[in-house]
Amino acid sequence: MINRKRKFRNSNKKEYNQVTSDKYVGNHTKPDRKRFAKIVMVHAKSCKPVGGVFVTSDGVDMIVPATNKDISLLKKPIESKPDDDTVSFYSFYVPYLYKTMNIKFQKDAKAAGYQPKPDKDKLKTIYIHSEVEGTISFFSYASLLIGFCITLPVINTVRTMTVERATIQPYLNSIGLSRTLFYAEHFIFATLKSTILILLAIIVYCILITRFNVFWMVFGVFVYIVASISFAMFVSAFFAKPRRAVEAITAIWLASIYFSTFSFNPVGWETIPASLNINKALKCYILAMEPHFVKDDGMSFTDGFESIRDGYYSCLVYLLVMIFDAVVMSIGSVFASRLVDKTSNYLVTLFWKKMKHVDEEEKTNSSSDLSNAEGILLGEEVVKGRKDAVSDIELSSLIKIYENGETAVNGLSMRAIRGQVSVLLGHNGCGKSTTFGMITGILQPTSGTITIEGVDAVENRKVARQSVGYCPQYNPLYDKLTVMEHLELVNTLKGKSSDDFENDASTLLRQIVLEDKRNVMAKNLSGGMKRKLSVCMAMIGGSRVVLLDEPTAGMDPGARLDVQKILNKVKEERTILLTTHYMDEAEKLGDWVFVMSHGKMAASGSLPFLKKKYGDGYVMTLVLDSDDNIEEPIAVVDQLCTAYVNDAKLKDQRGQMIEISLPENQKDKFLSLFKALEAIIDKQYDSEDLRYLSSDLMEQIKKLKIVAMGISVSSLEQVFIKVERECDRVLYGIDDDERRARAEKNFNALAEAKKEPPLEGQSLISCQLKTILYKRFVHLLKNPSQLIMQFFIPMIFLYLIFKKSAISVPADPSALIHNFNLSGFPPSKVILQFEKKSDPRIFDYLKQFKNLDVSEVPMKKKIPALVKNQTISDKKIGLVISVYEHKTILHYYEQTSSCLPIALNLLWNLKYLRLNSSSPVGTNELYVEFVPVKHAEMSIALSFGTSAQFYALSFFLSLVLIPAILFLIEERTTRFQHQQMLTGISPPVFWIGSVFWDFCLYLIVAIYACVLFHIYGTFEDFYHLVYGSVILFFFPIISFVYLVSVFIKTPTVGSTFLIFFKLTALVIGFLVYAWFLFSNKDNLLKIRKWYAFGLVDAGLILTYSLTKLHMCQKILQKAFSTARPLIFGFDSVYEFPAIWVDYCYFLLLSVLFFWFFVAFRSRVFKRLLGGYKNKTPRDKKRYAIIDETSTTRGEKSPMVPTGTTQSTPGTTIATGSESSVQNGKAVVVTDQLVKDFGELRAVNGLTVTVKEKECFGLLGQNGAGKTTSFDMLTGLSIPSGGTATIAGENITSRIQIGYCPQFDTLLGQFSGRQCLRIIAQLQGYSNCEDVIEMVLICIGMTDHADKKIQHCSGGQKRKISVGIALMSRSPCVMLDEPTAGIDPRARREIWDILHNMREKGNSSIVLTSHSMDECEALCTRIGILREGDMIAVGSSQELKSRFGNFYLMTMVLQSLEQSASVIASVAMNWPEAVLKVEPSQANLNIVYQV
Repeated sequence: MINRKRKFRNSNKKEYNQVTSDKYVGNHTKPDRKRFAKIVMVHAKSCKPVGGVFVTSDGVDMIVPATNKDISLLKKPIESKPDDDTVSFYSFYVPYLYKTMNIKFQKDAKAAGYQPKPDKDKLKTIYIHSEVEGTISFFSYASLLIGFCITLPVINTVRTMTVERATIQPYLNSIGLSRTLFYAEHFIFATLKSTILILLAIIVYCILITRFNVFWMVFGVFVYIVASISFAMFVSAFFAKPRRAVEAITAIWLASIYFSTFSFNPVGWETIPASLNINKALKCYILAMEPHFVKDDGMSFTDGFESIRDGYYSCLVYLLVMIFDAVVMSIGSVFASRLVDKTSNYLVTLFWKKMKHVDEEEKTNSSSDLSNAEGILLGEEVVKGRKDAVSDIELSSLIKIYENGETAVNGLSMRAIRGQVSVLLGHNGCGKSTTFGMITGILQPTSGTITIEGVDAVENRKVARQSVGYCPQYNPLYDKLTVMEHLELVNTLKGKSSDDFENDASTLLRQIVLEDKRNVMAKNLSGGMKRKLSVCMAMIGGSRVVLLDEPTAGMDPGARLDVQKILNKVKEERTILLTTHYMDEAEKLGDWVFVMSHGKMAASGSLPFLKKKYGDGYVMTLVLDSDDNIEEPIAVVDQLCTAYVNDAKLKDQRGQMIEISLPENQKDKFLSLFKALEAIIDKQYDSEDLRYLSSDLMEQIKKLKIVAMGISVSSLEQVFIKVERECDRVLYGIDDDERRARAEKNFNALAEAKKEPPLEGQSLISCQLKTILYKRFVHLLKNPSQLIMQFFIPMIFLYLIFKKSAISVPADPSALIHNFNLSGFPPSKVILQFEKKSDPRIFDYLKQFKNLDVSEVPMKKKIPALVKNQTISDKKIGLVISVYEHKTILHYYEQTSSCLPIALNLLWNLKYLRLNSSSPVGTNELYVEFVPVKHAEMSIALSFGTSAQFYALSFFLSLVLIPAILFLIEERTTRFQHQQMLTGISPPVFWIGSVFWDFCLYLIVAIYACVLFHIYGTFEDFYHLVYGSVILFFFPIISFVYLVSVFIKTPTVGSTFLIFFKLTALVIGFLVYAWFLFSNKDNLLKIRKWYAFGLVDAGLILTYSLTKLHMCQKILQKAFSTARPLIFGFDSVYEFPAIWVDYCYFLLLSVLFFWFFVAFRSRVFKRLLGGYKNKTPRDKKRYAIIDETSTTRGEKSPMVPTGTTQSTPGTTIATGSESSVQNGKAVVVTDQLVKDFGELRAVNGLTVTVKEKECFGLLGQNGAGKTTSFDMLTGLSIPSGGTATIAGENITSRIQIGYCPQFDTLLGQFSGRQCLRIIAQLQGYSNCEDVIEMVLICIGMTDHADKKIQHCSGGQKRKISVGIALMSRSPCVMLDEPTAGIDPRARREIWDILHNMREKGNSSIVLTSHSMDECEALCTRIGILREGDMIAVGSSQELKSRFGNFYLMTMVLQSLEQSASVIASVAMNWPEAVLKVEPSQANLNIVYQV
């Protein structure tokens, strides 16, 4: 009985019916080989392995069809496997050989008078591991398979951790989240997500394959997964940027898998240190497990504690090593993260601080005026008792120097008192956010001390942060958590009790008007609501110290008022420190104001102190309505004011807003001036208040158009501007007037440069293509680590793959291999076991073979024990013969392919011992003759290894192009790509330039691969076709990368997805290809049909292409003459079905993917998503306060002829100033513009006309539809209905627009100068560098032009965005909150720029803003949006006359006790005055509407 393998017992006998029939089996005469050869040939054409077995007088003869490759492998050493698969070529024929042998034995026994008993003989294999013999089995590659399965979770873990650590983790850390807890949370969830599917698959496999021990397999893989996640966490600790981290972990992990599987194979004690590589530890663990599976009963639990494999310890040892790896990496990740932070700060402190100290000494020695200047800057109010008041925030000599050498904070000292709202003001980039970062512990100070509630926050950060609540400049929110869940998370991290949480949270939400959103997820909140939530998160849990970094940035006025109210209510028991660029907000909230400049404290004190010290008395503000040069009206106003108030001086002018300083000692003259101005505004030129003016002045006054007037004591904004001017003058010698004159001069030069004709035709296209290449080149320089992923890894692996790829010709078939007796068995030890007494006949028979050492052991010794104890000898155990009374069990060690038939022949001959007590061992011989079969040979002789190399080549060539998706997604998600399109560049030119850059990078590695082909002899002919295949492969891959970039929003996610996708496609595609390759003829024919898989992975097509060319090499022409037409349907490489079908397929895939890429980016596709129906406006909502007949009269739909009227529901027809609406050329025209997002109507029937040299302001609260309207006008989204044109061109066309979006569309790794250069060159400026320098001077960014955008402050980024809009030659400039986050001084400078753009550049401007001052200073007309409807349009004067025909009188009391007398006095003098804001202990302002 043969107890070989399941494969033999369940063999498909149908294929052997013809050759094992009685016609051949049992014939003692010489077989008819000629007739049999014909049968073999017939079956060989079907690629079926058939064979014939014949009984002869000498034994058994077998004829086998075989390929050259089979024969060449017959004499190579092999090793038996512990699983059910064998490598012996003869294993398929064993059942039929044994059947034939039994037939002959039965006949011989019958002739000798012996009646054979039922056959109980068994033939089994022995498993003995030998590193020299080079094991290749399932177990050798199990670690590779599992390693690839865990690749994506490892990469995703690194990406997630670095992204969160760069964004929200610093915030959470500042309020109580420890570093250990952060890593523990990611470790737990990453392990759970990674474990479920992998372990489930392994458990099912273990159940199906009963030889597996579930515990050791499942628990071992689980520990490996845990260790892998720990390793990912450890790697992530060394990287601050997600992109760098993903690139690094991909390279490190793939290298770890490669070297653990293919390169380094230690034995003995060396496996322990090698197992610090977790993938090597897994491989050692599985190889240690492997020998146990050879046993009939499989692996038991106790086997995991035993080692039976040479050079390897037990499974338990490697399991403990993996546990050690997991523990060390987990703990190490926490310490590594802390070490990186401390090392960075230490090096900065050691080097830059020393250099800065030397620099300061030089400055002190060289300038005697500097110390005096410092005294001027430190304008601090001294208040009695303030030093003794409770101070919860104290900073002393605080310095922060970044790694790049930039000194952000330089010797800052300040004290914030409990019960007060302290406001920290400063210009953009002065160090406010850096100061907040140090107070919260997010940043480590270079030197200085920080005290929070008496605790040193630098030395005792954990204790200090328990008191801190923080609202950063960004929104630290999770998209999928609700409002209440955010508050609960923060409350828990602060260590506060949950008992009072519900009540505290509800109170905060009610006070800040967010209660109805308590169960809404953060991703569904508007920008203003997110800021409100961030403020609540800072105050939840009763935080005693509340830090608010620009909490109201981007909020509409109503939302800002909600935040101001809640701060006034909660400040009594807290210390609140906030930063803001809204000076009116600072005035309302600030009990104490700190002003920073260039990292230092410039001034501090109460509002009255600062206004008295730096103010200019009273300031009167006038807003003019002028379409012409503003200089003439300014001169008239100056004469008018001095006519009534002698010492009145023009203080400032920004846009249409004029500020006049009125001296306090001439207050008695103010009334006559105000009456005169009122008469001018009302156009009552015959008023008695104007009778003293000269006739010439009166004529000029009649041309004067004053829109609005106001007066106040010097505002905080004016104080701030003056302090900053003084700082610049003292520190850098910069005079503000000179600075302004220089900016205006450069603007005039820029205006002249814009009038010069741009490049056209081929010159423009050439310039634009160079710009695209320049942009990609700069990005590559900014990301040097990308070179590792894009070049070094592919090149190294390609070298390893092809260094042994020279063409080898299959060996010629042998004629006859005969005499399968023990003389052909490899030198071995033979162990004999007898159930009863020893049989000398067997000893005598075996000892005649000199290659065998024979010994006897007791029957009780088990085979595994024999193998384990004796494998250290010179000769390995080759045979173990166990002789029983009625059966023989023979174990053999399969070292060569001949071992199986030799062992089978020996088992057969041992049967003859049972004939009688004196009969010798049988002398039967087994002969095998090979019949070369051409068709079968060629179908199987296709080089599996060569095809694998070609498929690997396709993967690594793809790896060169995958990093392109990082830039594509970043450029799209930041909308810098959209900004470039608004320059008017042709999309084909844009994308051709981008693809050409990727092709240049690809060409480097492609040429390198072809050089390897030359060096290592992979190909000898048809190099031109090889090059063609490699080059054409570029196009489907890059088109697929571009297509994927359309749908993914995060660069690292896109890169990770493509890598994993290519790996998965590689495995699936090649396994199916290999299955077809080594199967029967029917499946071979399916290889051609597998071309369809090229839609998923073009690498298969490249493999086919190169395989065909490999088969056509001259040296292989004869060998593959049959396989070529059989498999691929061609004979000559130049025939059409040959290589040309692959070329066509490459081109077809390229066109298909690029077509989808263009289609998904097109407006047609966007229109399809929104529905093709051109939607019409709905009826507008009616508001009681708004009389539509008076506020929507005159702004006619552009489709209606002049002089007619139109009344369509939803149409906005609004008034406009005569000068700006009725005159001039229409630049922006919208007609019934509609935009829907599902059921939500964001814009409803927007109809507006903006004329040349007009500034139209679009106002509205958050969510009113302002940004949506801009998105439609700039082409970012498609209108659901209506039409719009800009400069006569439909917005669906490719048009040039100057655009400053709400959120800065800049590439973080580029500098401001580089961003401006890209836009300028795309617009076709011939003198780009001059234009860039002019723009930088205009926006005040010359000192920071070469700083990376990601290192710029929010205000500096806005300046660059405004600069981009400024460069446009378009007659229309669109600005979405252009001065949001910009300090007041810079804001006014931008107002100058925008005013000059309109007046001198003849541009039409459309802007949105939450600053009413800005709209009054710049806008000739204003439109108000509410819930998508335009409810009012007109000039600021018209809107004020209709809805704001009153004054607001604000008085600041010295004490609350004065309130009663002030209220009584106002009631007596102005009985109709309405009290709007009552004074309180927290706010001494009293406001009346008069």
